[in-house]
Amino acid sequence: MKHQLVLLQNEKKRLITLVATLEKTIESEERSFEMSNEEKFVGFTVQDNAKYQHCAIKEYGEEMVLKSNSTIIIDVINRLFIEFAQNMSEGLSAISKENGDLVAELYQVICENAFDCTLEDFSGIAYAYVKNPEFSKNINQFGEGVSQYICDAVQEFVSKHIR
Repeated sequence: MKHQLVLLQNEKKRLITLVATLEKTIESEERSFEMSNEEKFVGFTVQDNAKYQHCAIKEYGEEMVLKSNSTIIIDVINRLFIEFAQNMSEGLSAISKENGDLVAELYQVICENAFDCTLEDFSGIAYAYVKNPEFSKNINQFGEGVSQYICDAVQEFVSKHIR
């Protein structure tokens, strides 16, 4: 029961953080002050729900998901998704050099920390960001359409490097 209490207390802290983030975001919109994308997503992560993790395990296997669940890896992926969202909101093309650099970093993170990912696998992962409803929902919390934007950036990267 003590373990259950700790889990609930951690969930309570996470929810308090999410509520505070949403309140600050609403306030910034009402008072027209700027918030960075990082501020807008405090408390949100790509690993937010068990359903998403279940889908990831089903899609890529338990071993890969467990390897990639390190908080360092999650933090890096969240940072990259925030940067993609920022680039999208600034009107940068999905196939811009800046996004190409982010894609290269994402690919490196996956290869070094999850599995030896081929470019074909990487392309498939990006398509799953859009086609899998749970993946898409989780990534689009960084901004509406971010999953498609990242997918387009990855496909451009793959097409340039697979030749």
